[in-house]
Amino acid sequence: MSQHKTRPGRDSRGRRERGAGVAEAVMTVMVMMMLAVPFMSRMAAKPGTQLEGQENESAICLAESGVDKAVWELNKGAWAGTENISTKLTMTIDGFETPGRGIAGDLRVSLMPFDLASGTRLVEATGSVRRGNSEFTETVMVVLRKQADEYAIACWLDPPASQ
Repeated sequence: MSQHKTRPGRDSRGRRERGAGVAEAVMTVMVMMMLAVPFMSRMAAKPGTQLEGQENESAICLAESGVDKAVWELNKGAWAGTENISTKLTMTIDGFETPGRGIAGDLRVSLMPFDLASGTRLVEATGSVRRGNSEFTETVMVVLRKQADEYAIACWLDPPASQ
């Protein structure tokens, strides 16, 4: 049995192998590109979605600040001692800015009349944040209960569905 020696660039029978490595590399790159295209398209769509999520989160934070403002007004401010008023109280603040995070937008707070039987009041606060031509609005609702001489949040409610 004779041994057939191979030289570099030749197969076991002595034939020349031309471009086999290049063809394999090109095929591998093509497969990787086909797999990467869907991921790249998702990544391209993500920044807009992320900004929208940040703006919605800002609107929620603004609305929650409205709840805090209502509690403060009931306990120490202009709405203190309003248990006998049978009408809905409202407050609108344009250009409201939250402390710390610096979220700016519009805020509308509605305070329902005091329910003497349960000792509670319903607060609905809506925060609106604008970016360019888009407006992001979120609403939060809470039940406040009067304990001793101060109101405190009793529970959070699901806001009504947007129309």
